[in-house]
Amino acid sequence: MNNFENVDLGWQPEPLWDEWPKGRDTEFVMWRMEQAFVDIAKAGRPGRMLDAACGQARHVPELHRAGWQVFGLEPSPEMIVRARHDVGEAGAPLELCRGIGEVLPFKDATFDRVVCMSSLDHYADPAKGMREMSRVLRPDGRVIIAVVNYHGLSCRASRFVYKLQRRFKLVPAGKRLLWDDPTMGEHTFEGSVPAMQKLAGSSLMLEETYGVSMLWAFPGWSKVVGVFPGRIASTIIRGVDALARRLPGASDFVVTTWRKGSS
Repeated sequence: MNNFENVDLGWQPEPLWDEWPKGRDTEFVMWRMEQAFVDIAKAGRPGRMLDAACGQARHVPELHRAGWQVFGLEPSPEMIVRARHDVGEAGAPLELCRGIGEVLPFKDATFDRVVCMSSLDHYADPAKGMREMSRVLRPDGRVIIAVVNYHGLSCRASRFVYKLQRRFKLVPAGKRLLWDDPTMGEHTFEGSVPAMQKLAGSSLMLEETYGVSMLWAFPGWSKVVGVFPGRIASTIIRGVDALARRLPGASDFVVTTWRKGSS
């Protein structure tokens, strides 16, 4: 069977970005989730790292500067072309190969760290993908997986508001809103810590959860923040982000750390 049978080989991020709300909160969230992911991914003694479903491999230059030898795996030819260009422009080395996360072309216990940023919920078979991450991970290694959190406060509160808006016909019939069920689009499951734990089974064991931001894309939130001057708006957004770190289950975005499981 063709390993790429259920993979969108023409995937590009721009259509997704176009759906997101514009404003200070979105700018902050996009910056913070990247920063948090990279900071957690590069922490500790450097070694060999696999960036699974690496896209444009935009994290590689910073990971390389931290001492990691990074290998990238990506199914999309378009993203591979972009990755080679961007990483080459940054002067960072990258071992890049085409493949899918469900069938990693590496031997057992090859990597000290496996990282996956906003991609697991796009896998055709995310449970198999997590088993493969465990397989190629060394016994003392760690897996870092980051996803948008569909169990967070913003998602749950937004869906309540969406229900009211649709009941009173304030939203055009059939229009999808940002926090609607993502499996009706290009996702295979709703990202959350409990969902990932279920998918991991005994292959990976959750070690730590880090929350980023709260209330992002809640109806009207961006406008509320936009009323305030820049410095005050920034203080509000950062304050809510600090709260998300204390309450990762309620956050908009989670970065999770896993250790190798029993199987």
